[in-house]
Amino acid sequence: MRGLGRCVLELESTEDTEWYREVVLWGCTHDLSYDTQCEGTRAWYMRELVRRFQEENSFVEAVIQKLLQYRPNGGWAFSYYCELLGLFAQEGHREAFMALARKYDELYGILASPAVSRYFEDGIARDTEMSREKSRQPVPQTTEDMLKSIDEEKKRDQESGCSGWQVRRLGLRVRAWIKKTGNTEALSVLAQRYLTEQDSLERAKLLFIFGSDCPFPLSPEPLIQDARAGDETLREAAFYALENVRHEKVHQFALELAEGNGNVSEAVSLLANHYQKEDRELLVRLVKSIPVTYDDREDWHGVYSTVLDLLKTKGIKAAPKELLPYLYEHTLCSMCREYIVREMGRRHMVTEELLRECLHDSNYEVRSYARKRIKETQ
Repeated sequence: MRGLGRCVLELESTEDTEWYREVVLWGCTHDLSYDTQCEGTRAWYMRELVRRFQEENSFVEAVIQKLLQYRPNGGWAFSYYCELLGLFAQEGHREAFMALARKYDELYGILASPAVSRYFEDGIARDTEMSREKSRQPVPQTTEDMLKSIDEEKKRDQESGCSGWQVRRLGLRVRAWIKKTGNTEALSVLAQRYLTEQDSLERAKLLFIFGSDCPFPLSPEPLIQDARAGDETLREAAFYALENVRHEKVHQFALELAEGNGNVSEAVSLLANHYQKEDRELLVRLVKSIPVTYDDREDWHGVYSTVLDLLKTKGIKAAPKELLPYLYEHTLCSMCREYIVREMGRRHMVTEELLRECLHDSNYEVRSYARKRIKETQ
């Protein structure tokens, strides 16, 4: 499920590949990528596993059945099935090619219908009108203009409702405006507005302004207070802002979360951003306590990224480098694994055995890195 190359090596060395047939068959019929949009599918990887069996037809037939029965569900399984069958078809497997052609004809028939054509035309018209409306809105020139546009957006949201990504929309827009204009003085004005705002949703929207390039410029105490709040949206926004603040009070809050019953991932993120050598044992213990699952309810993915950023930062005393092999072993994201392996290489922690394993990793960049390192040592 992690896409580690050791699975290929195991099939090459075992005396009984058939013992693994069912589990490889299961992998062929499930989209195992954690984030397919960034990683790509596991098609190449599963093809390499299947290649180690004498009989391949049963694997191909199972994937064909999955493709032909597939109905859109918002996932990436369709892309995975097509790519895996495409690899078989390129090697001359006729049944795989015919299945792809059949599915293509089916989808083309749907897309060529008048209903889809009308939907497409309506969508183009709607997008064009939205672009025109956006172009008619003046770009704020001053802090006062930006505050006025914030008030207008607040009014629109109150009239139409605001949820999901729209809570973060204001932060994205304001940070882009500050970057373009260089008007960092506006951050203090916006921070003061946050302090006086009473509505929790509006407070959250304002907090999402204070990212890594636009840190909260005042005392973090109000942020810590909101991070303790019961409102989930406000808590999320407060932690987002706190992650970008460097202050001893934030470090103490991180220790409070770590030793109490708070969210472990939030504690780790704050602790990593305020890391001190005395935190090493605690940080390692917390990271290893977070379960790694596809639904990521405990935000292991965010935690691993934060810890990796910590380890990549030069000058950190007593950085917990022993976490690198742990992250390599446990992450479901092969894209993250690429950066983990590279950091291990920078710290001279990559062994010959690990490089041999990486030659068969599900991630192309990991395989390329391994080939390059092995070539350099020959």
